[in-house]
Amino acid sequence: MHALEILERIISDEAKIHAATLQNRKEFEFILKKFENVIKKSKDAPLFCDDKKGSDDPGNRCSIYPTHALFMYLPRLKDAPTQATLEAFFGIDQFTACRYLQFCDKMLGLILPTPYKISKEMSKCKAVSEVKEIIPGKGSGALLVDGTHTPVRRLSDKGRREDTYSGKKRRHTFNTTVTSARNDIVIGLGRTVVGTTHDLKLLRDDSIPFGRWVKKMYDKDTTENEMFTTYMGLGYLGIQKDLPGANVIMSRKRPRKKKGAKERGTLTDAQKRYNKKVSAWRIL
Repeated sequence: MHALEILERIISDEAKIHAATLQNRKEFEFILKKFENVIKKSKDAPLFCDDKKGSDDPGNRCSIYPTHALFMYLPRLKDAPTQATLEAFFGIDQFTACRYLQFCDKMLGLILPTPYKISKEMSKCKAVSEVKEIIPGKGSGALLVDGTHTPVRRLSDKGRREDTYSGKKRRHTFNTTVTSARNDIVIGLGRTVVGTTHDLKLLRDDSIPFGRWVKKMYDKDTTENEMFTTYMGLGYLGIQKDLPGANVIMSRKRPRKKKGAKERGTLTDAQKRYNKKVSAWRIL
């Protein structure tokens, strides 16, 4: 079977396209439509095939369809395959694959709602009603904050290698604070640091980038209707003291082992139900 036929089968299958790109069929088509529109206006439009010209025709081996270019770029973000892998899978040389990846990176950054754009737009908002148009939820909106570990290759430098090893993930990673909304959109990204950095330390050193609305989270005089409802994991235990102007919600921690006791304490049934409810909100 031809490689492009295999791609078409993957793209047409809901489960397979999500496994490869982390996008469902509807989201993939939404991105593709915007991508095709921007290609038509670009000087690099000859790089791409249209429906009348096959990508494997003689003399046209460097051109692929916009659908395949997008399908090459999205898994690159997810799994970071090498350009040699892309060369084997898409039937184009590594130089051409690099050119497509650079084009996709530039154009999708212009047309999609990136975290940088959203956080910049939020910082310009003057009223709670304007913020709630971007972030739905109680108060000023519901935020999901968590440290996200990105796998990286083990460094050859032994001195730096230990810095990237995360005992939590048991592999070499970089750690980034990701802030998202309940509508599945990432609205803020912090600095990327080595994987050994604790989530709480990272958030304290590099706060959520929302301008004046972040200052309200640190202000104890912030009114209830201006407070963000912020869902966090137990890795941020103690952040409540830093954010008196935010409604911080996290799971209940199991009590520590008391002196002389044989085992740690247990959570009540009500606390377990509460933890389950909070986890259901944070699972996004």
